[in-house]
Amino acid sequence: MNFDKALPSGSAFLRMVLVMGLKTNLFALSDELPRTNILSYPPASAEETLAQLDKIWPGKFAFDSEVTIEDGHNWYFHAVAFGPTLLFGTDDVYDLIEDAALANDPRASWSLCINSVVDSCHYTTPTRELGASCEDYDFDMQRFFSSGRLLDFEVPFANGEHVEVLHPTDVAEWEQTHGSVAPKDKNGEVSYLFHPLELGNAAVKWIFGIEGETPLQDSVMDSLPDCSHVNGLPMYNFVERR
Repeated sequence: MNFDKALPSGSAFLRMVLVMGLKTNLFALSDELPRTNILSYPPASAEETLAQLDKIWPGKFAFDSEVTIEDGHNWYFHAVAFGPTLLFGTDDVYDLIEDAALANDPRASWSLCINSVVDSCHYTTPTRELGASCEDYDFDMQRFFSSGRLLDFEVPFANGEHVEVLHPTDVAEWEQTHGSVAPKDKNGEVSYLFHPLELGNAAVKWIFGIEGETPLQDSVMDSLPDCSHVNGLPMYNFVERR
């Protein structure tokens, strides 16, 4: 597993905690919803977190520095434990998803990737996976919710509570590209069922208890506990031993 990958200039881990950044990559090992333990347990020390890493990758990592959940730099592998939940932030979460040693950990895995450059979000939980991008959007977006049991935060999106109305310029561009008239919704607007970044904003708060760009209001988001204190909690940067 190689963590020496440069982020685009100006990116930082969870920069979206304050202002939506270019990329947000989170991964957690947790037998229950990570948010539950992130909001219930104090963050472990660097030594305690390293002890958990050593169980997965014996002797592979060394502590480098303490940061906060909203900090980052060009090459990073951040981690912190909250009770039995181990939270990661890294340049490429897919390195973790595909790591053989990590796959042997008995805990369930949870991941979230948001990229505001291409307007995409992708998340996985033990029961569900969804990936959506404006690059491959069409007007049949209900297909994103057509199989499997929906996660709580997905329900308002599936029910059409967060419709994204297209700007006339975007409508004209779509019609020119496709050579047909864009379909209108029941309100006479040309719209998508949701915007992927808005879905990602809801996902990061519901799954991890971390609020980046404020998610759209709905009954699910309004029911979640306050998580503003998480922004300043410590996280630790680890480097591979040479």
